[in-house]
Amino acid sequence: MRAVVLTSFAGIDALELSEVPDPAPADGEQLVRIRAASIGPWDIANAHGAFAATGGSGEFPQVQGWDFAGETGDGRRVAGFVPQPWVGVGALAEQISVPAAILTPLPDRLGFEEASALPVCALTAKLLVDAAGL
Repeated sequence: MRAVVLTSFAGIDALELSEVPDPAPADGEQLVRIRAASIGPWDIANAHGAFAATGGSGEFPQVQGWDFAGETGDGRRVAGFVPQPWVGVGALAEQISVPAAILTPLPDRLGFEEASALPVCALTAKLLVDAAGL
């Protein structure tokens, strides 16, 4: 499958479109066909090695991307995030295998593009609102 991979911690210049093996779901995981993925500041930070010192992988190539929306094999529309993107398994790919428990069903009125921007960004906004007591 095709994926955007990081080949070194040299920033965004080290990103390439590449062929990588298809993911094989483990027990409790769901294979998702990615229809949209978003890019956030954490993706740029990771491209510069920001997470390498905190348990991230220093092995390359690394598939990038945290937030995604797509379809499961049975046609369910879902959104989710990569639980540990710093290990090199990311959402900027044609498919991803993630724990089924992190997937959220999408209402029909919400497009894949909009949904892909929600997982980490929406959670961050909610945490800020809660912390502010609003």
